[in-house]
Amino acid sequence: MSKRVVALVAGAVALLLSVGGCSTAGVPVPSPDSPPTGVVESDAGSPEMAAMVDSGVGDLSTRGARPWKVGERIQLWGPPMAAGIGQYVTVNSITPVSSCPGKAIGPGGETIPAKPENGRFMAIDVTIENTAAYDSTQPGYYAGTAQQYDFVGADGRAVDDVDTTVAFYCTGKEAPFSQLKPGRSYRGTVNVDVPTSAGFLILGQSRNTGPGFEFELPAG
Repeated sequence: MSKRVVALVAGAVALLLSVGGCSTAGVPVPSPDSPPTGVVESDAGSPEMAAMVDSGVGDLSTRGARPWKVGERIQLWGPPMAAGIGQYVTVNSITPVSSCPGKAIGPGGETIPAKPENGRFMAIDVTIENTAAYDSTQPGYYAGTAQQYDFVGADGRAVDDVDTTVAFYCTGKEAPFSQLKPGRSYRGTVNVDVPTSAGFLILGQSRNTGPGFEFELPAG
């Protein structure tokens, strides 16, 4: 065997020992407070093996929001992010409201059926799961109110006031959740008043909470 071959073999062995041996120098070790990727842990600490869509990344639409689908779980981080995920929000369904049990008050004090001002009522069935890291005093979390939604039509026309008074009268309350606390799960329905044209219902888009999440609505 030539000296050149011997030298090459020796160099390769040294390289393998330095990279694949027992040394962990230079290998990043995840912090226990690092955001989970792929597999997440429940409040009880047991891993949920099903992969989850990471709602903290992804392309934004022309409306500046992340396109989202009904049934997909949203992860909401509390500041600082190192504190971990504080809340999961899942929009279970968005359905038209055919009739409202509530009544509105007319100009003369009479009760009249609640009718939409923008075009139609939509009922948003939502599940909120708060982890132990949830803190209601911090921005960025969903409080379960109609005020955290707005509508943008396919033509770009925005309707910010979807939490109209008549939408409130349709259910008798703006939010089904009187008080949100850590380590608890909630489910309820929020009504919004949106146009009948096709567009996008956007949840949680603001300067304090980030780009938000948009759900496509067909005309109706």
